[in-house]
Amino acid sequence: MLFTRARALHLSSLFGLVLLTGCGAVFINEGSKASSYAEHIPDAQLLHKSSIPADNRKISNFSDGTVYMDPYLYGAGLGYWQVIATDGSIPNTNFIATGGVDGDKAAHITGYLNDVGDGKYPTLALEGKFKKTTYYDLSLFHGVRFYYKSNDQATRRRFEFGIASTVPVADGGVCTDQCGNHFGVFLKPTLDWVAESFDFKSLNREEGWGATLDSDDFMDHLKEVVYIKWENGTNNVPGLYKVDYWVDRVEFY
Repeated sequence: MLFTRARALHLSSLFGLVLLTGCGAVFINEGSKASSYAEHIPDAQLLHKSSIPADNRKISNFSDGTVYMDPYLYGAGLGYWQVIATDGSIPNTNFIATGGVDGDKAAHITGYLNDVGDGKYPTLALEGKFKKTTYYDLSLFHGVRFYYKSNDQATRRRFEFGIASTVPVADGGVCTDQCGNHFGVFLKPTLDWVAESFDFKSLNREEGWGATLDSDDFMDHLKEVVYIKWENGTNNVPGLYKVDYWVDRVEFY
């Protein structure tokens, strides 16, 4: 009788595991290398805008000194940062530097803009791509916040989200004409660190140019984000301009 009961319990446990596995359950053994990730796996069925843990909202604080985004950022996959220099711009190559908000590391973009007045509007940009081949979904967040400072010779400072319809095909979007007019906001020069916070509803495109979209409301494009971006540039006035700006503690809310 004891043997029969033990055998029945064992079979019942196996049957339960099969059912759970079929439902997509994830099992992580305590003490395994992956056990630390268990606390960072939200239940997708329970997620809403206010339930994503703080650790899963962080994009980067750059303190680890690498060009990769925080591995616990919800929904992202091996996101990374890079400096984009256009039309004669000269950037620094090692942009993760000491000097952040708390004295630790941050993104520090420096270089020069060589504007020859030919309508190309050279820029130096810090670009964070969330995924290598697919789009990122912002719909479970309200907005974004970060620390920023810049008091260089740039005449145009802008923070943006590039979406599929405004990002060129070569960069992961679908835009083929008048690309680059992303949803964003202009930033003011500042000598000291400033905490910036922007609700997604407040982000707009520039007027008078850019690819035609089905909707000019960023809230209708939250599921097709390619990258997050800071961009310092000029206004087509010939000259050599010094660029110097910092970004730190980037996160969603």
